[in-house]
Amino acid sequence: MPSHLPPSRRGALLLCAALFSVLTACTAGAANSGPSEDVEGDGRAPAGSGGAAAAAATPSPPPGAVTDDDAPVATDAPRPSATDVAISYLVWDGAEGEVLASGWVSPVIEDGGTCTLELTRDGETATTTSAAFADATTTSCGQLTVPGAELRAGEWTGVISYRSGTSTGRSPALSVEVTR
Repeated sequence: MPSHLPPSRRGALLLCAALFSVLTACTAGAANSGPSEDVEGDGRAPAGSGGAAAAAATPSPPPGAVTDDDAPVATDAPRPSATDVAISYLVWDGAEGEVLASGWVSPVIEDGGTCTLELTRDGETATTTSAAFADATTTSCGQLTVPGAELRAGEWTGVISYRSGTSTGRSPALSVEVTR
């Protein structure tokens, strides 16, 4: 200890050094303590040993939690094999001379399916297809177009069908009047 310090300062310095030593020893002891011996034989430390480290290593389930390994787990519902197909619009566009249609498929939300518009009248059929695509809550057919050159004037019945690797469906029929 330096002798040039007044006695009151030497005492304060000794007290700080002693406190530092005690705190260092306590911290090192807690950091170096490992898990307690498994005296129960169940992989857990005995109650009251190991402190927070033991509690973190063997968390208990929250109150009311199901802990049975055979308990049911949350899963997605099975995908439907049949779907609802709806026609959004089926119109004759006289300016362009074509039938325009669109529709959507529910409850399926997927890319990769095919939508087909089938127009029939007096035994004649005109069809067109489009690739379906996933939308926010449905699968959309996009716009389907049948050129007027394939259609005689008169009332046609239109149906949109959908097919993918997992789902199929068909809309109710709607009518469209083709005029010249």
